[in-house]
Amino acid sequence: MHSPFVSILIPAYNEENSIDALVTQILKLYPDAETLVIDDGSGDQTAERARQAGAWVICHGSNRGYGASLKTGLTQAKGEVAVFFDADGEHDPHDIGRLLKAMENADMAVGARADPLRKAFNRVGKRILTRLAELLIQRSIPDLNSGLRAVTRETALKFISKLPDGFSLTTTLTLFMFRNGYRITYLPVRVRPPKSPSRVGMKDFFKTFFRIVKIAKSPCH
Repeated sequence: MHSPFVSILIPAYNEENSIDALVTQILKLYPDAETLVIDDGSGDQTAERARQAGAWVICHGSNRGYGASLKTGLTQAKGEVAVFFDADGEHDPHDIGRLLKAMENADMAVGARADPLRKAFNRVGKRILTRLAELLIQRSIPDLNSGLRAVTRETALKFISKLPDGFSLTTTLTLFMFRNGYRITYLPVRVRPPKSPSRVGMKDFFKTFFRIVKIAKSPCH
């Protein structure tokens, strides 16, 4: 099997303190990949610092959302495989290589996190949403909304019109792929304390809850 051209998609919002170091490390580890930072209307120097570090940068004129940033990346990227990589410093870029190796036998490979670093509300909320999704689709899901994953871009684009602009994009993509028979594999990954605070709140929890129910009741396509 040939080595696919890879696009690493980094949605970023006000990450000026860490984005240049992250981009530099990714470019050093994966010089042949396309590294794309989608600046989601930041009010700081995120875009400039990412560009100076060597990334291809696309800027949203306003803050449109995490999912909207990934959708922009998916439509603009050129890689056969797209890697989603959060900009908050939680993930280790070395794990990208593990995901790409797993993609030899999968349509999507996901980094499954342990949750000891997360706030109690986020841990409980994630467990509730994961259990709901598992009950409705009758599948085990080790990490429902991990922001570290590799997916064939062609597959992701099939669902792009159904993917939300908010934080539930990864959850939605996971459920659509499971329900349509795609191969998904999970790899355990270690996480570090994020360098920026989580922006996921109660409103996002309820949006995701009702989205899971809607997807589970909809026909496969």
